[in-house]
Amino acid sequence: MKACPACGGNRLEMVIAADVECCLSCHHGARRKIDQPDYRAQAVAPSYDPARAEDQFRFLKPALQPGITAFELGCAAAELATFLRTQNTFARYDGLEVSPDVAKATHILDQVYSSWDQVPRAGRGYDLVIASHFLEHMEDIQTQARRFKALLAPEGFLFVEVPNRSGHPRLPFDTNPGHLHFFSCSSLTHLLADTGLEVIQVASGGFESMRYPDSLRVLARTHQLPATTGRELGAKLALPTDARLIVWGAGGMARELIAPFFPAEQIAYYVDRNETLWGQQLAGRPINNPNLLASESGFHVLISSIDYEAAIRTELKQRFGSRVAKVYGMNDLLT
Repeated sequence: MKACPACGGNRLEMVIAADVECCLSCHHGARRKIDQPDYRAQAVAPSYDPARAEDQFRFLKPALQPGITAFELGCAAAELATFLRTQNTFARYDGLEVSPDVAKATHILDQVYSSWDQVPRAGRGYDLVIASHFLEHMEDIQTQARRFKALLAPEGFLFVEVPNRSGHPRLPFDTNPGHLHFFSCSSLTHLLADTGLEVIQVASGGFESMRYPDSLRVLARTHQLPATTGRELGAKLALPTDARLIVWGAGGMARELIAPFFPAEQIAYYVDRNETLWGQQLAGRPINNPNLLASESGFHVLISSIDYEAAIRTELKQRFGSRVAKVYGMNDLLT
């Protein structure tokens, strides 16, 4: 039995009117017969509306840093690249285009290839790979997804935009013969996930043209197994170098957020009202009776509670007054 090209499932159903096989698992659609135009002989990309480029730029912002490298598949006349270069500096911006638009793109981009075979395989890869209204034209989307990943630098971003199903909320299916695949949010994210790419941002409603006013946009990166340095929240408090920090509370918040993600060496000790915890340690730091603070002066306090923060602040003020240099809450760590 034929499998879904996006998720590999075998629950397919034929939509006769559209000549499309639809997957009942991820809701992907794939055209059964291929009758694409010859893109090498005609330029078919619509002219870029400035509002569209601005909209794509806003979505792409997390991936844009000065001096990055970029590669755009189906770059057409390089109108998106032209706009992005007004918003960000690129060390290099290359592209791939098979249509006659390649002649225009050649004067704008650093390097434009007219076939995948010409694209170099060696090297670090690109910090940003763009495929805007490109993937729906590809017969073998599994191979193409692997090519996306092959182009990426280890920490690079992939931006993909495709029509959302038919691309128009009033139309049940897309009759454009050049579009071979019809993506849902679930089918696009599943395709990329199977290739080792993790979608970190997704949106619908992207405007491409009057015919395709509803596009899916995703930003993805190569999936990395979760790892911690134990210092993720270390810089948030901006503590003075000689600060003596005491954490008030050694319960769930301290164990779930402070102990794994805040540098232990910056903590003098924890205090907690639960006397069964006194004498124990949390991430190598002792847990003491709050009364110990009566012997301290000029210390800083991090309250490891959200629900009881106001009450603890009141208690600190009443019991220790000006001996407390500064009080921090979880809001200071997490925002």
